[in-house]
Amino acid sequence: MFSSLPKDTMIYTIYGARYLETARIMEHALAGIHNDPKHIIFHLKTVLSVNQYDLEIFREIIMNFQERGVTIYLCEAIPLVKNKLEDAGLVSMAGNRYFDSMEDGRNRHPAQGAH
Repeated sequence: MFSSLPKDTMIYTIYGARYLETARIMEHALAGIHNDPKHIIFHLKTVLSVNQYDLEIFREIIMNFQERGVTIYLCEAIPLVKNKLEDAGLVSMAGNRYFDSMEDGRNRHPAQGAH
């Protein structure tokens, strides 16, 4: 399904709020080796809830990637999590690049000609 995405695009599936710590470690590792993707899609389908601490970790991850020029996409959060992301300003922080499905995100990715 994602074979048409550019090689400089990373899809990172977060399997629950506790995996945001793992995402933070991954972000720091990529920064340390200077090997950032151009785009990263955070797939949030399996995140069932988030608390304020989780949102702060995610804010830090998004901010750090953006400071290094990485474009952030968010997709497939359940309504409860999506609402919390919106309320915390994380969807707007990601440039309102939120997609209800991975397929929609793939179809609207810049490599497909949509912005």
